Amino acid sequence: MGELINAGASKGTAGSPMRANQSKALAGFSVLVVGALASGVVLFIVGLVMHNHNASLAATCNSGLGQIGQAVNQQAASMCSHAAQLSDLGIGLVIAGVLVALSGVRGLAAVVIGAAATTRPKSVRS
Repeated sequence: MGELINAGASKGTAGSPMRANQSKALAGFSVLVVGALASGVVLFIVGLVMHNHNASLAATCNSGLGQIGQAVNQQAASMCSHAAQLSDLGIGLVIAGVLVALSGVRGLAAVVIGAAATTRPKSVRS
């Protein structure tokens, strides 16, 4: 009556191929999670640098003197247009970086919970 019955005995023991496949899948998923987290951080940093680098030029172009310069010189208008587009692209990269990093954090939580669930002994009292 008071015996412990291993609930995982029918599914495989610690050295079984099923357990090995689970750990391989978990390792592969954790590599993807770390890659997503790192990619998100890189996108965030690149977006911040790009936005900050072009923000001062875009601010100059939006000033009164910059507007007059754009009306007089076509090259200045083209440069201001490119600066505004690159600044907007930087904002987009920051947003994409945050979303990718958040998905990486969510996946990391899933890996940690999954690893804790696979290492916990499963036993049932009958």
